[in-house]
Amino acid sequence: MARRFGRRLEAGSSVIPLLLLLAILVGAGAWNYRRNAAAEENDYRPFRGYTDEAIEQLIDAYEGQHERSSKRFEAAASRKVRVEGKAYFGEQVQEFERVQRISKNTRTLRDELAESQTSLKLLREESSKRASERQKLRLFFERLLTVNF
Repeated sequence: MARRFGRRLEAGSSVIPLLLLLAILVGAGAWNYRRNAAAEENDYRPFRGYTDEAIEQLIDAYEGQHERSSKRFEAAASRKVRVEGKAYFGEQVQEFERVQRISKNTRTLRDELAESQTSLKLLREESSKRASERQKLRLFFERLLTVNF
């Protein structure tokens, strides 16, 4: 009987470290999951509140705007500005203002192009993020096992 009790005691003593290790792993996994979920909440996602349909409509609209902006910018950027030499100071000022207007219009078109490109990128990222969030099991393990330092 004492032998039997001794064997059980030995078997029980090897289970305790495994349970302790399992408890540490579960605790660390839960902590990591919560930390990653909180970090995802702090991500910059300006289109988070939009519906999926609205995001798709916005993507279509911004793609069209991006194409138009791109064509307009390319046309404006490819035009060379001819600076005409003027004899009088007043004419020189008017010529300077004309060249500045043309340059300002080109910069404005460039800014519109950059804005539409950025918005389109953010919309596509939001759509992609939502698609990956639909896979619940993958999202769970990604949050559980991703370690960010």
